[in-house]
Amino acid sequence: MVYFYRMKISGTYSAIANTDGRNTTWILVNTSEGKISFCDRDAIVKTWHCSIGKNGTGSADGSGCTPLGIHRVVEKYGHGLPSRAVLKDRVFSGDVIDKTATAANMVQSRIIRLAGCENGINKGNGVDTYQRFVYIHGACREDLVGLPQSHGCITMINSEVIELFDLVSEGMIAAIV
Repeated sequence: MVYFYRMKISGTYSAIANTDGRNTTWILVNTSEGKISFCDRDAIVKTWHCSIGKNGTGSADGSGCTPLGIHRVVEKYGHGLPSRAVLKDRVFSGDVIDKTATAANMVQSRIIRLAGCENGINKGNGVDTYQRFVYIHGACREDLVGLPQSHGCITMINSEVIELFDLVSEGMIAAIV
């Protein structure tokens, strides 16, 4: 059985499918408002600010854009690491950066890795979210969260990405609209 949840987003509708009927929670990224929400069925449970790619939305390899469409959470990295821990190639580097750091696009605290579900849109040759290493992760420049600043990832305040990380599970739907 396939379940669909509808939610009105900025004047348009987004349909989200849950294929197993057991897991009713999902992630919604509203790129135009710079917000990421944890949802249950058709209700938003909690919302945080986020940043998207500095070049806006799009799926092309090398574009620096955040891909739109339906994705799945496929991997999670960083469980138990301290806030602001630096992850390089999805592995803890041993460094924990304080809030005064100014480096941009450093992956911190947690990684929620996404894979596209829509062939030719966010999955497949030249547009593949997974192969582009598009994550939801902690931002080094927390003061810029809410403004487009990444190379295509969705970045959040570190304490907030840890909170979201603890709520999501592998296989969960993530809709980026």
